[in-house]
Amino acid sequence: MHMHNLRYYVSACRLPAMPVAHELPDYGHKSHQNNLQIVPESWRRLEGIKCLSIYELKRHIREWTRFLPQRPLDVSDLTIPCPLIVPSNEAALKRPATTDEMSPWIISVLKTTESAMHAAFPEAMENYSFNMLNDPQDLDKALFRVASWSKKRADTNEFSMTRLVVAFQPPWILSNKDIQMFQRCTSFPPFRQMGNAFPLSDNLVSHHRLWAKVYDLCIKQQTHWFVLTSFHSWAFGAFSPGWTHAFVTGVFEYNAHNPTIAELLMYWIGSAMHLDGTSALPNHPEPVQNLFMPIRIPDQKTRIDYEKVTESESHWDGKSEEAPSSAGVALSDATDVVSMMSNDPSPPGNTAGYYAVLRRTVITSYVAEQQEALPPEDPRIIPQGVEGMRPTPLNVPMGEWLV
Repeated sequence: MHMHNLRYYVSACRLPAMPVAHELPDYGHKSHQNNLQIVPESWRRLEGIKCLSIYELKRHIREWTRFLPQRPLDVSDLTIPCPLIVPSNEAALKRPATTDEMSPWIISVLKTTESAMHAAFPEAMENYSFNMLNDPQDLDKALFRVASWSKKRADTNEFSMTRLVVAFQPPWILSNKDIQMFQRCTSFPPFRQMGNAFPLSDNLVSHHRLWAKVYDLCIKQQTHWFVLTSFHSWAFGAFSPGWTHAFVTGVFEYNAHNPTIAELLMYWIGSAMHLDGTSALPNHPEPVQNLFMPIRIPDQKTRIDYEKVTESESHWDGKSEEAPSSAGVALSDATDVVSMMSNDPSPPGNTAGYYAVLRRTVITSYVAEQQEALPPEDPRIIPQGVEGMRPTPLNVPMGEWLV
């Protein structure tokens, strides 16, 4: 197709309305069908999630689209309808009843974006294209499908160097409310060992399971950039370099304008490939080791069935001295146990001070026992000239450190 103005096309094209063969949840309601087989795992470092400013995003995209050419170009595979340029083609696509039948609708949008990127940046986009991922070990293939923006190797024709993933679910599974809950989520629950205050299974709500699924997907594909869509709604996000935080845009409807879905997709691909004028991953303080230690995810071949673990009645994390009250135990009961163990009377009203004294007593006794257990030092075994290397005796004041 001979395109006179690519910049105008991507700013004016609109996705068609996708009809479906299922009844959709009422607007503002969750589907309650997004039953991803996700359980808490120790490898997930995700802690916080921040929403990117929609005003800043619009400004950046508006400035970046100036890099798109306005001269005539030969562009193929433009299927997103645009007045006077590309006619509507939804009649050629089947009304989807499954996730697989929804794939042609997503591929149609992605191929249009791919053609526009190759026309605008032919050298940077060389050998890059969208392709559908097919993981035979994925237990959620009926609910969750993925396309990746990857580079094809000339010697093997295999795709590698994935820069961005596009995850999609049908709108009767991922409703508008579901994707809004995903976008508005601000934190991810930490992993808890079996027998802790929180159960190992069934403690991830729907939007947490979805975040975990996207997180694991990006780890496996070794990319920080992702898109999540139901075709009706779209969200764009990225993970921090150390994988502890995520950043996500607001939710855009399929017929959005200023920016359009095509502009958003092109801008997000450009950001993932570090093109001039695009966004970089936001800076966020993270542990240094997270920047260099890769995350390994074992293959999951069958569904994991965890035994039912008796939930603890305590919510004490060991960070305060309120363990008895958090477990629903009366203070008098707890202090009676302490009294029997220490052979001291029950503590007075200042329980914090009492426990502090008790801890110091235990520590001091332990140190004294360790000192008595040490054999006497024989000065003959210390070589000449290294007398200063003698170990410092315990509990001997040697001055303040870094005063």
